[in-house]
Amino acid sequence: MRGAEFLRRLHVLVFGEDPGSPCDVFVDEFELPRRHEAERSGWPDWAVLWPDRVWMVELKTEARSHRPDQLPHYLDLGAHHYPDASIDLTYLTGTLDKPAPEVRAGQRYHHIVWTEVLPLIKAVWADDEPAAGAYVEAARQLISSLGTPWTEWRAGWMSEVARAVEASEPAVPRDDLWELIVATADDGKQRASDAHTESGESLEDLRDRARELVIAAAEGSATKHVLPWIWSSQTSGGQPLTSAGEELGAELRLSRYARPQFGG
Repeated sequence: MRGAEFLRRLHVLVFGEDPGSPCDVFVDEFELPRRHEAERSGWPDWAVLWPDRVWMVELKTEARSHRPDQLPHYLDLGAHHYPDASIDLTYLTGTLDKPAPEVRAGQRYHHIVWTEVLPLIKAVWADDEPAAGAYVEAARQLISSLGTPWTEWRAGWMSEVARAVEASEPAVPRDDLWELIVATADDGKQRASDAHTESGESLEDLRDRARELVIAAAEGSATKHVLPWIWSSQTSGGQPLTSAGEELGAELRLSRYARPQFGG
């Protein structure tokens, strides 16, 4: 499988050694659940899991999307949720000069750039198959510019590594989100938003918008009983209710409770 071979070669590039054994699990959009209500979950773009090791990979195509607190947060959450595993974090970006995050015992951090990875893409996907050749050419063009929005880049060759993910649609309008909240408050049926978001972090932003609408509702309104939350295929039971949930492996859910959820 080409995706597995790409990950093996990426491992050799980053760590200077073959992983030695196939990964047990590969996760696209890996959720590191928050530890408390006031915290945001972490969403590394990729994760490769072994019984005693977690290798997280964060991808960036635009320098402006770098956040100083993002990588330290991943390392903190990784240590919390996988206390008996070694934690590796790889930051794959364009040209970017930022300080490395602090690591604790059992953790490693590596920063590499896309130009180093392009030869791996060519080696794994360059053959006579038209689709594979198209992936390689798309990667070459995008890496050479590194100005293309992440959602467009993601929809190209990476489908061979994980699965095809289309460029995200505009965020769900306020009125549509409010209509879902009102409908849930009226009949008590759990609902999900089919808004397509580009990442788990974008989905958390959508959840926060929904919560703000509930908090701003008039006192005594039935909408105060609605809780916006994130369903995840990694941490929640059941199946996605929307195509967006199938695509990302997570979706915004709305549930009604007997008591108001945000005071009042």
